Amino acid sequence: MNKILSLEDVRELVGKRRLAWDTVTKNKNDFLTALREKVIGRATSSNYQLPELTGGICDDCTHLKAERDLLLGKSA
Repeated sequence: MNKILSLEDVRELVGKRRLAWDTVTKNKNDFLTALREKVIGRATSSNYQLPELTGGICDDCTHLKAERDLLLGKSA
């Protein structure tokens, strides 16, 4: 076992895998931090009217808004 662990190829492979795993973990932590700060934090604050979520109508929903307005008697 010690002979296998001392082989340079094995050590290099283990080092590359460790570096890759550390990078994945860092990316995950950065993503979760950004999610917590930029989305969850803003959504749970006292000012919950986020313009990104309430500011417009996507093309797929235009017909739904028109039908709703028609039912409510609003002009489009």
